[in-house]
Amino acid sequence: MKTLESRPIRIPALILIGLVVLISSAGCARSGKSSQLAGTPTGQEAPKLSGITRTPQPSVTGIVLPDVSPTVAGRPAVPFETKADPGALLVVYFGYTSCPDVCPTSMSDLKSAKRDLGELSGSVTVAMVTVDPQRDTPQVLDSYLSHFFSAYHALRTDDIATLKQAEAAFGASSAITQKADGTYDVSHSAAAYGVDSNGKIVIEWPFGTKGEQIATDIRILLGKQPGGTGK
Repeated sequence: MKTLESRPIRIPALILIGLVVLISSAGCARSGKSSQLAGTPTGQEAPKLSGITRTPQPSVTGIVLPDVSPTVAGRPAVPFETKADPGALLVVYFGYTSCPDVCPTSMSDLKSAKRDLGELSGSVTVAMVTVDPQRDTPQVLDSYLSHFFSAYHALRTDDIATLKQAEAAFGASSAITQKADGTYDVSHSAAAYGVDSNGKIVIEWPFGTKGEQIATDIRILLGKQPGGTGK
């Protein structure tokens, strides 16, 4: 009877030992895999952007505004579609030349970014869309941008509907508030938009993004684009 009583105890014990071995083996396998992932070089991680990206990327294909820069030399304005050349990046900004602080700060940051880019600077072009066409004549807008960049697109339209269509496509906004004395105030969003050769907004830099951060983002973006020259 003692032998019969002892058998039910010994069999579960053997099974229990086997289960412990299996569990221990499985635990070692998981531990080894975790160690391998934890040891992945940080250099292989995807670069992080300082700017904002949206999914899906907004398309501004078909948004065409007059580039009034040629009019300064007596030539007609040129229709300009807001997209970059292949392998390049177009930075679009909505603002106005009478802006006391935000616009000149944003332009200075973009100028700094282009300077930091060195030889890649030629792959980046800035286009400013004036939201105050009444005061920003072609001459005024062109002169303003020439203080910051050697090459640029001065975009201006007297057709408010066309301006609002462009703002809506980019996610920008502006408003003009008339005052009792006959003057007016201008308010506007202050982001800069990076557009690729497919007319997609690949990045958005909020106001206050520093020039070096913008330059780093541009290097990453140019390296990702087909035909890009960045590393």
